[in-house]
Formats: sequence, C-alpha cells, structure tokens
Amino acid sequence: MVSNDIFFEAHLDNIAYDLAISPPVLYGEEAKQAAKIYGSLDRGAYLWKNRENTVVLKNKDSISTAAHELRHAWQHQYSHTSFNYKLPTKKQSRFHAFFSRILYWLTYFFNPKEIDADKFAADYCRRNKLTYDLRKVREQIIISKISRVGIPIGLIFMLSCVTYLIYLLITING
Repeated sequence: MVSNDIFFEAHLDNIAYDLAISPPVLYGEEAKQAAKIYGSLDRGAYLWKNRENTVVLKNKDSISTAAHELRHAWQHQYSHTSFNYKLPTKKQSRFHAFFSRILYWLTYFFNPKEIDADKFAADYCRRNKLTYDLRKVREQIIISKISRVGIPIGLIFMLSCVTYLIYLLITING
C-alpha cells in the first residue's frame, strides 16, 4: 500500500513535470507562515508578489488544489503578461492595498487566471482518474459559473433598489 504522502508527492512531481516548472512547495505551518503577508491560507496559494515564486498548500489532501496553484506558477513563469502578473511600480498605501484586495475578491470568479487554473486542475484530475478531486474542482467551477451570473444580477438588483429608493425620496419630498 502506498502512503498518502507518497501518492500526493508523486502527483505533485507529475504536475510540475507536465507544466515544466519547479517552484518550491510548502505545507502546513511553514506554508501558513509564508502566506501570512497575503492573508490567511484557505486551501492553497501561489506567492508571487514579493518574488517568492512559491506554492503553499494548507496540507497534503487535495491534488486538485496543488494542480490549481501550480498552474498559477506556470502562468507567472510562461504567460505572465496575458494573465496580468505584474508588480506594482511603487509601494501601495494601506488604503490602496485594502481596496485592491476587495476589488480582487469581487472579481475573483471573472479572473482569467482562476478560470484557467480551475480548468487545468479539472483536466489533470480527469486524465488521472482522480474522481474525488475531480468532483471537488467541478464544484468549484460550478460555484464560479454561478457567481459569474449571480454577482452581476445581484448588483443590478441592488442598484435598482437604490435607484427606486432615491426616486421615492424625490417624489415624497418634491
């Protein structure tokens, strides 16, 4: 019987080979510490802003997350201009950094980097018959697709409500 760690490491090597990349990969507490400046570590992340070029994973339980994050490393190394991996030319103020982060999370499901990384992870899991991981990444893709439709509808609804409230205020006071 092959241990889960060896199984995971073999897939990690296979993914990196497929993508022709070799960034360092950190797990567990070491990964949490490395990702601290980016915020919390939910499942995984690709650290590139401070030139780390490191993949961090919360633990060794998701091959699809590893494939997703390694795809980000590939994007940065081979196709950084088409995926908008560019460093700010000057240090951002806390205010600007805060709103940049909010804007990123609001547009996360529309981001070509994330769409490409999800697709790669799903393709890798499908090719390697990793049904559990494939189901997880498919769920993420469905959530992304629903969000791409739901967020604009929600914003339109919210703007319509605000517009209607303003109209009511004007007609009541006018």
